[in-house]
Amino acid sequence: MQKTDMIHIEEHLPDKQETAETAQYLKRTIDVSNMAPVDLYKPEEVKQRIRDYFQMHIERDMKPTVIGLGLSLGIDRRRLWEIRTGALLGGLTDKQYPRETVNLIRQAHDILANLHEDYMLNGKIHPTIAVFMGVNYFDMKDVKQTEHVYIGSQTEDTQAKVDSIRARYAKPVETEASVE
Repeated sequence: MQKTDMIHIEEHLPDKQETAETAQYLKRTIDVSNMAPVDLYKPEEVKQRIRDYFQMHIERDMKPTVIGLGLSLGIDRRRLWEIRTGALLGGLTDKQYPRETVNLIRQAHDILANLHEDYMLNGKIHPTIAVFMGVNYFDMKDVKQTEHVYIGSQTEDTQAKVDSIRARYAKPVETEASVE
């Protein structure tokens, strides 16, 4: 697959401190999207690309992202998810990538999940965004379960009380109502 530079930007941006924040994010995203294609069947290329991706973010002091990781590998976040989980939804990933490639992608994703957790615990991202990202990018769930446990022995007297309560709630509620 041949990849071309779809977007060109001038290299005459001011120093980081002088550049507006939006310009920094946009430049980083364009730089990632303009990376040369990587062959996902060659684990060494994948490993180097992941290193390059994280190194770029270290040098620029910017947070790496799931979509950015996929973009650096030449795939979208959905395909990244499919490769990572082995789920072939929508037929996007119909190929078997080398086990080492899959493991490298999983490891990179785990690094991003760990960063996400650190950002949440240290107040670096808004809680609403943290929950959205956790659910949509990192397979986190907020599971709430309620378990009702009856404590006590099941004597006849106790069972009679339980039966009385069930009977009371089984009866229809009578109210006075009129329909005009």
